[in-house]
Amino acid sequence: MSNERHIAVIGGGIAGLAAAHELTFEANDAARVHVHLFEATSRFGGLMQSASFAGRRVDMAADGFLARRPEAITLAQEIGMGASLIPMTSKGAAVVARGKVRPLPDGLALGVPTQLASVARSGILSPLGVARLALDLIAPMPDRRGRLADRALGPLIARRLGGQVADRLVEPMLGGIYAGGIAEASTAALYPLLLEVAEQEGSFMRALASRAKAGVSPGPAHESGKITPAVAFAPKEMPAFFAVSGGMSALVDATVSDLSRRAVTFHQSSLVSSLQRFKTQWQIVANTQTHTVDGVIVATPAATAAGLLSPHDADVATVLGAIPYASVAVVTFAFASTPLERSLYGTGLLVPRNTPAPSGRSTTLTTALTYLSHKWPHLARPGEFLLRASVGRFGDTRFSRLSDESLIEQVRTEVSGLIGLRSHPQEATVVRWPSALPQYRVHHLARIAQVNAAIDRLAPLALAGAAYNGVGIPACIGSGRKAARQVLEKINQLH
Repeated sequence: MSNERHIAVIGGGIAGLAAAHELTFEANDAARVHVHLFEATSRFGGLMQSASFAGRRVDMAADGFLARRPEAITLAQEIGMGASLIPMTSKGAAVVARGKVRPLPDGLALGVPTQLASVARSGILSPLGVARLALDLIAPMPDRRGRLADRALGPLIARRLGGQVADRLVEPMLGGIYAGGIAEASTAALYPLLLEVAEQEGSFMRALASRAKAGVSPGPAHESGKITPAVAFAPKEMPAFFAVSGGMSALVDATVSDLSRRAVTFHQSSLVSSLQRFKTQWQIVANTQTHTVDGVIVATPAATAAGLLSPHDADVATVLGAIPYASVAVVTFAFASTPLERSLYGTGLLVPRNTPAPSGRSTTLTTALTYLSHKWPHLARPGEFLLRASVGRFGDTRFSRLSDESLIEQVRTEVSGLIGLRSHPQEATVVRWPSALPQYRVHHLARIAQVNAAIDRLAPLALAGAAYNGVGIPACIGSGRKAARQVLEKINQLH
């Protein structure tokens, strides 16, 4: 009797690739694992996509990953890509506030102030907004009702520090990461440290500053390098983010190449249409072919996972299907360098919700600008300036009604109004990402915990991906590897 176990990984994004890597990493003959990796499209990597643009490889979604979390760095080292990691050398970012571009002040923790003076000097808040923030030092308002398991992030910040802090600092930064608002965002999922700080006596800012000084991690909201130029705070000796030489797709390609030398069978352009239980095994139907496996990892968007699990647990499918997603687009420009370009601050610009468009008749489509050739040394070339505009938020899909040509022109006009760059680009491209970013609403983590408890009876089966416990590349890699360990453990228990 063969000791080989067959495990299916459904979804070839970075979470699925990481799961396949974990399943076959340092495998031994006594417990050999054969992985079947199913991907519905012709390419692996999901949102980790790079393309030739302006004579170099440029990322069209995630352009970096957080250095604070180890998962992406570890994977890169394990597949021989450690030397290809490029640290981000530039720092800082700006925000549009009170009609001007203003550098973000020192002492922000994911957009939440910890220092009154630096915020007051920045000019981002009005005098009334500064006075409201100062109340936190003079007459703080701690919660008296005891700690809640979760609460909406926007109202929490507005109550403790004022509505201007929520709208002009926290929402642009955290909203930029997730392409959503903070009015219904889960504090437990995005910034759990705030739940602890909110219930304590004394100043909210001072308590947060104390924990930041002590090195307490604020939570998973750091984990995206996707579209926001905001700098995550890290120890001074460590860069905040890493990029990959050749683009993020180089990391994907290297992972796929590494897996091809192991016991992995790739099924590209192979849509899984059915997942059926058969005694202690699973039967998968993909492109009319049936595969029998010992375990399954579903590393797809939540809606796809809901469809596959619906025959087995309707309640789980309902919860997964209800996770909302934001659609976004990325517009990348190549300009000739100008004196204006050299005066731009930091790595980019955050554009708050409801920022007026240059026409004055609507609000901007643009949510953030990233100065790519400032942010990443490997993209800098004399005489050229690479700029990327992030477009779209949850609930704002106006860009989807525009052609690529119209979107490029609209965003170019907005760039001109935002930073004064009025020259025409030498090159421009649009990449659209429909239903790309899951939204973590209040009690998100509690619902996911219930889902995981429910599917435990379906084991060997586990979920992985951005919909559950972090949208960033390191978080997705971690979720894939964790799911792999869970499935292997359950298989070993059954056999």
